[in-house]
Amino acid sequence: YDVIVLNEVFDEEARDDFVRKLRRKYPAYVAYLGDDAVGTEDSGLMLFSRFPFQHLPQTSHRAEADDVEARNFGANWKDVAFIEYDHDVFPDNWAAKGCGFARIKNSDSKRVYNVAFTHMQASYPEDEDDQSEWLEPIQARSGQLQQIETMLKGTLLAHQFGREDVFLLGDMNIDGDLADPNLGTAGYDRPNLWEWTVAFNNTTLGGFFTDVLHDTWAFEQSRQDRGLTNHYHWGPEYSPNQGARLDYFLRNRKSNENLCVQHLTLAHNLRWGAPYMETGFGPAGNIELSDHIGVNAELNVRTPNCDPSDALIDPPLDGWYTIPMEIPGQAKWLRFDTPGTYSFAAEGAGADFEVYAAKDLTVPVPQYFDETLTFTTRRGETVVGKKFINPDPPLYVKLMMSPRSRTGSMKFIAHRANCRDREEACVLRPHEEFTHTMPGIPVEPDDRFWFEIR
Repeated sequence: YDVIVLNEVFDEEARDDFVRKLRRKYPAYVAYLGDDAVGTEDSGLMLFSRFPFQHLPQTSHRAEADDVEARNFGANWKDVAFIEYDHDVFPDNWAAKGCGFARIKNSDSKRVYNVAFTHMQASYPEDEDDQSEWLEPIQARSGQLQQIETMLKGTLLAHQFGREDVFLLGDMNIDGDLADPNLGTAGYDRPNLWEWTVAFNNTTLGGFFTDVLHDTWAFEQSRQDRGLTNHYHWGPEYSPNQGARLDYFLRNRKSNENLCVQHLTLAHNLRWGAPYMETGFGPAGNIELSDHIGVNAELNVRTPNCDPSDALIDPPLDGWYTIPMEIPGQAKWLRFDTPGTYSFAAEGAGADFEVYAAKDLTVPVPQYFDETLTFTTRRGETVVGKKFINPDPPLYVKLMMSPRSRTGSMKFIAHRANCRDREEACVLRPHEEFTHTMPGIPVEPDDRFWFEIR
């Protein structure tokens, strides 16, 4: 990580542990924010950065000296903005919930990152008996968003929103599960996308969090990936049916966009305990250490097809194409919209790829029983590729170099099985429909097709 944001670090010993263990790798950090009054907690917000802090352009929202503890490469640092929310609902008013802001300069690229980090009012659906009780925390969050907008506009200069990177991240407690219907204010007792739509996708009225900042998970990744960060928001059972996407990574729309959010993943890599499995951001255990799942953001210079929303759709099959990988950490995305059985292969020093289902861009799709599929290119070359199935399109392929810091070029090829012989057998899974179009002319003397069932 280059920057880490933490929420709900209320325990003083835990706070000290984080500082002690992270400060060498992350020498710019905010350890404490908010007024820790008698009987209440501080904000619980922390930020750690590998890169140095920069001074605030405007200081009208700079934190009171007693309300911030921060260090910038060993030096005491007070140039951190903070607002404590005026709008809150019990029991959240036991803490000084608010939004912090730090300005960070990437020592390598010289880019400036303006990072706002927050923990907003929670909802408690199990305790909300009617519509008015349901609306109360929603109205509090609406007021908190207005305060965040005021702080950002009072800290940055107007032109910086169009030229520099501005991020807002944290537990915003707004359900952004795109699988939910928009039920309006009538749907107070079940999953409902209404609040998210009003705040982040208000195509009628617009607004700061629709037109200036936007929800990167919803608009730059796969809209079929629900990205649930809490699995019992709407009920006591730990289940996707009760889940919600409450944790966010928002960023601004610049006039000359040159930054790409290459990949957002759920931070399963922070899970603990065997057995471990691979994810898009390292190995993951099976024990959650928090009631909320974190969000990882992989950023890089913008290039064509650098994020899932800009993936190259249905690239030509059975022919190699060369992809330059000239930037360390660069990624290219491909999208396959036709169902079937596929074979993928990559060549070149360090050439690598991962395959993802549209509904889960965090955990890669495994190679089908470690099988390979041998096919012939349009030029008559024989290729042995890894076999994957695509029963529920689209299927995404992320091209990259290994290690990620490596540069150069790679070649990639894709093939879809035609079901015409044992090697080209199309995979069928139980209870899944698969449509195969028969050709208009005989294929073999006995005109047979092959399918693999396991």
